[in-house]
Amino acid sequence: YNRRVDRPQERNLRSFATYADPEILAIGNPGLIPQFTQTIEAGYKYAGDNGYFYAAGYYRMIDDILTQIIVPFPESQNLANVNQNAGSGTNAGVELVFTHEFSKVFRMDWNALVFQNVIDAYSVENPFNTEQTVDFDRRENLTGNTKVNLYFNVWKNLDIQITGTYIARDVVPQGEIAARYFADLGLKLPIQEGKGELFFNASDILNTLVIEYNLEGDGFDFVSTDYFETQIFRLGYSYRF
Repeated sequence: YNRRVDRPQERNLRSFATYADPEILAIGNPGLIPQFTQTIEAGYKYAGDNGYFYAAGYYRMIDDILTQIIVPFPESQNLANVNQNAGSGTNAGVELVFTHEFSKVFRMDWNALVFQNVIDAYSVENPFNTEQTVDFDRRENLTGNTKVNLYFNVWKNLDIQITGTYIARDVVPQGEIAARYFADLGLKLPIQEGKGELFFNASDILNTLVIEYNLEGDGFDFVSTDYFETQIFRLGYSYRF
């Protein structure tokens, strides 16, 4: 059992507006309070000669969820993205971890998480009109994610690592976030009797990591598709003296 507190960052408390987007005004909230999370978890681990298996179940309760709520900006077509506390929520799930060295050439790590995410109905005050509240319905969704790491040691001790990650669709306090996936690649070759090393890293090699939000507000629907500079390739050399 553990209990954790997440306090608002200083930038989330600033009431000064900033334009991160031409049509969306970002505004902090000096009235934010900390988010408290309580978690109960039980797990079992079985260790073998060449790896282990771990399974755990957990139940988590979250109060005063720290989030951002989009509301219409007065007398304008623009929107305001305001930091708020969004009531309470729970999620309960199962985590599985499996790692095994099949041979001197191949090893695999795999983990998966499946959980029921629930965000209770809540109301927040519109920051531009203290007499107006915005109501949001209860949201829940069975979701999860999985990640696999594949390790190969092949020609002349060339190490190859391939990582694949999939994150299923999930709910957020004002709507939902779409599923997404991506893959990374890494190669490492020792040279000069182990003193030198050539390496190559590639993140998001398929350029698929796109985060899409579908949000509902008072009189509007908001779809946000965020493309990040996640596809990065690095080629280098290192030497140990």
